Amino acid sequence: MTSDRQQSGDQSKAVSGTASHDQGRSNVDQVSSMMAHDAAQEALAENDISAEHALYARRYASEAAARTLAGEDAVDLDIFIKENDVPGFQGDNYPIYDITSRTEVASVKTHWNAAGELDASAMAAYKRDFSKMMGWGRSPGALETDAKNILKIRGAEGPVPLALVQANETEATKYLQDNARLRVPGDHIQPIRSELEKDIRAFPGNYQLPENPSQKQVEHILNRVQSIGLTSGELQKLVDERMSSDGK
Repeated sequence: MTSDRQQSGDQSKAVSGTASHDQGRSNVDQVSSMMAHDAAQEALAENDISAEHALYARRYASEAAARTLAGEDAVDLDIFIKENDVPGFQGDNYPIYDITSRTEVASVKTHWNAAGELDASAMAAYKRDFSKMMGWGRSPGALETDAKNILKIRGAEGPVPLALVQANETEATKYLQDNARLRVPGDHIQPIRSELEKDIRAFPGNYQLPENPSQKQVEHILNRVQSIGLTSGELQKLVDERMSSDGK
């Protein structure tokens, strides 16, 4: 698949209904949200984070939170390939995806501007993240490489979704393209889904859908955008608290 994806709209324009840190909830129940909070806090405490690496702090926290929602067996793919000496990866870095479990393979992303808003630039970043899971904007054969990578995890006895337990490379490619999740702060879910739906309706082929797709087909894609269990504000508060504690 090549990068000649059809696009709509002017990315420089503001996102309609811009979300801020103070808007929205995490779209998960209270117990799950508490688990996500505790996991994020623990991840921040365990990692050595300097003031100039605040984005790393956000990454550690968001991925730890997301794993609590992905299942008890969910693993950090970067850590898994390092601890299990899985061959074929550069610098112990698993590309595109961050989490795998018996229920999902997911990419975890958090984007907002300096004011804590989900502005047009942040929204464009989320849409690029989703497009990459579909194979757009990447080199030919990228999706097949994604499939080979997740099958390496399976081969190392890592958890994979049930549909991948016996899957061959072609089936794994199709599964990831059609089912891999994008986990984001809970208050960003609806704005992202809204923007994606506009794009799906305008260019269904970009999402491997027929012209005039059914509502069920559209909803399946939209529901691939799921929460990390925290809002952007909750996540940023945890990061700020961790960074300030280091400064004492």
